[in-house]
Amino acid sequence: MVKVSTTSSTRRFALLLAVALLSSAAPSIADEGAARAHFKRGVELYDAKQYAPALESFRAAYREKASPGILQNIALCLKGLGQLPAAADAFEAALADGGESLRPETRAAIQRELEELSASVATLLVRVVDASNAPVDKFAVVIDGKALPVTAARPIHLEPGLHVVGVRVDGTASPPEKRLSFVPGPPVDVTFSLTSTQGRLAVRTKVEGATVKIDGVTVGHDAWSGEVPAGTHRVEVSAPHRQTAVFDVVVAPGATVELPVTLLAEAPGAYDKPDRKQPQIKRRYLVPMLSLFGGTLRHSNVLEEPGTERRDFTGGSLGARGGYRLSKLVSFEAIFEVGSMTAKYPGAKNPLIESSSRVTEVVLAPMVRFSTPGAARFVVGVGVGAQAMFTKATVPQTVQQPTPNGPTTEISGNGVSGTLQLDLGMQFDTGPVFFEGLLFADTYGVGKVKDDAGRRLFLASPGVRGGLRIGLGIQF
Repeated sequence: MVKVSTTSSTRRFALLLAVALLSSAAPSIADEGAARAHFKRGVELYDAKQYAPALESFRAAYREKASPGILQNIALCLKGLGQLPAAADAFEAALADGGESLRPETRAAIQRELEELSASVATLLVRVVDASNAPVDKFAVVIDGKALPVTAARPIHLEPGLHVVGVRVDGTASPPEKRLSFVPGPPVDVTFSLTSTQGRLAVRTKVEGATVKIDGVTVGHDAWSGEVPAGTHRVEVSAPHRQTAVFDVVVAPGATVELPVTLLAEAPGAYDKPDRKQPQIKRRYLVPMLSLFGGTLRHSNVLEEPGTERRDFTGGSLGARGGYRLSKLVSFEAIFEVGSMTAKYPGAKNPLIESSSRVTEVVLAPMVRFSTPGAARFVVGVGVGAQAMFTKATVPQTVQQPTPNGPTTEISGNGVSGTLQLDLGMQFDTGPVFFEGLLFADTYGVGKVKDDAGRRLFLASPGVRGGLRIGLGIQF
């Protein structure tokens, strides 16, 4: 960018001239004092070669009171800042705004400035004509994609080089842009021609009662055709129980666009997804149980047995388990069970009399249960707890000659020991309840079961029992 300096005499002449123009203009209502203050400050800054702040002061004065003289000073500041195309535009604006009211010497001074700038800036004159070659007065000039605030007749000043020039005219399609190279010197004339400002649009649909809108305005029903300004238009076609069709259509100058429209059946309403919350896991449960089981125990000689044979017991129990699910797969629970089992067998000391033993058991044990997911699931439980045993036996006494009506003896005892509980089976979930069937086995100590004299009633600890549990689980 070339910086062009002005001589002190030229600056003085222009500034004094602007002051004269400002003072001779018709006074404004309330802004004249502010305009004078800004203008005076601008003169002081310009004399000090502080062109940027001087430019702001002159522009402030121009906003308060427009004057060709102030425009001239604005142009001088722009020139001092090296903004040569903008300075030339300001000089052109001063000439246009001053018109015939400018003094000859002022007009001559501005024209000299423009002649001097023509050696450094390029000048463009734009013309627009319609299809009949008549000039178009109202249009906007676009340089390198930026619309310029200039009138059609005013020259446009540019930095020398390659530029893209275009125009915009309301109500018609813009003509093609021109890519041109500019050099300093005489003005370059560029003419844009509008071949036509109208085109034709025809909308066709087979749906009776369809409404046709162009750019938001209803123009017809069923079908429509007519002339529209060249350019882009929004076409909307609607009908009852049909999906509305919307198109953006570009109509070129002098061209006809046929637009067949098919309206689809109305789409179903938006799916109203029910508010289905993820079902919460019912974590607590209680399972009443019925058990059938069998087991073996070896009697000591306190029960009139030799202590060498195991006796088979059968029985049943009632109980319950209460639990809490940590997740769908793991639960903590406690089992409480009361049951009884009996064994009958020929007496060792009098085979003609049947001996019998009844063992009542009370079990309390915490457990951990593992299960698979689903309504039908495999379950496995394991626990360690306490088991109380209450024993009562009827055994024959020793006689020399065994008879069916020989004497018998009742022996009782009790004790508490540890127990290991194991079970596995299936559960079937039906919602609030579930059914289960489990095979179970437990081992427990028998050495603690003694009579009142402290004698052990059973040998070969631990005892073992196993069987089937059936339960109905209540979830909450």
